[in-house]
Amino acid sequence: MTSLKIKSIIKIIPIITVSFMLYSCDCIQNVSGIVLDKTTKKPIDSAYIQNAIKNYDYSYTDRNGYFELKSISGGFRKCPPMGVAITKQNYEIKIVEIENSGQDTIYLERIR
Repeated sequence: MTSLKIKSIIKIIPIITVSFMLYSCDCIQNVSGIVLDKTTKKPIDSAYIQNAIKNYDYSYTDRNGYFELKSISGGFRKCPPMGVAITKQNYEIKIVEIENSGQDTIYLERIR
């Protein structure tokens, strides 16, 4: 190879590297919601909220049933929705999908 070709390749490598990094960046997922009893429509306090894929990303609802959950995910052009598992003793487990930066109202049904 000539030195001119080598210099051209060396100039292109940083551009390719930066383009790849920007194209396949991780994204920060941030979802929130309110968890209510399906029958009474009252907030459920201390429900366990977990990223369905990453068990180390979790939160709990407050006394108003409100929660926020943040996680890092690989995003191919945009952040994907987050699968969220909600559990509370004496209630059925529920798994929902919430769009990134989205908020949802989730109703849990008591186990009879």
